[in-house]
Amino acid sequence: AQEDLPTSCGQIGGGYGPFDYRTAPAHEKALVETPHFPKIVENLVRGNRGYLGGDLEYTLRAFPNHHRALISVIRYGRKTGTDKPPNMTFTVECFLKRAVFYRPNDGLVRVIYAGYLFEKNRADEAQVHLSKAEEFAPNDPFRLHSIGSVYLEAKVYDKARIFAQRTEALGYTNSPLKNALLKAGQWTEAGITDTAASA
Repeated sequence: AQEDLPTSCGQIGGGYGPFDYRTAPAHEKALVETPHFPKIVENLVRGNRGYLGGDLEYTLRAFPNHHRALISVIRYGRKTGTDKPPNMTFTVECFLKRAVFYRPNDGLVRVIYAGYLFEKNRADEAQVHLSKAEEFAPNDPFRLHSIGSVYLEAKVYDKARIFAQRTEALGYTNSPLKNALLKAGQWTEAGITDTAASA
């Protein structure tokens, strides 16, 4: 199954943690983030306790589903033009796989992973993660908005529009997603032309 953790991605645990970033108490987060994930690390300026890659990796070993650290690792891979950024044990994708394996029900991890997969032209795999993310939060307008935003980024406008309409129906009006679709000339009110899509 896609949800298994390949041996090349190591094992979860064996250090400080692992903790679920969504439920960890503030003091647990601070113990890791203050030394290893301050703004200079998050923004890829430089390492704080050592190498930049080492600080990011320490953060993701303690909190495999640390959303902002995952985004930083994706950006670090992009910035260095490599799948395995300097001073990191695993590839960017391994850190994403580790996060999914550790907390399969963390929809935001799947949204982040999907964005990465679209960037790598792996749309089918990306959509699998987005459907799962949707399953975990069917009526959460912010989660649906983030799913729609990934589709927008990938220029899958029909899907982006469906998620924008659903967030609007849940009371999240005037969303950045809807505005971006309007700007791209890709917005239609729900029910007018999208009857086929919702059927």
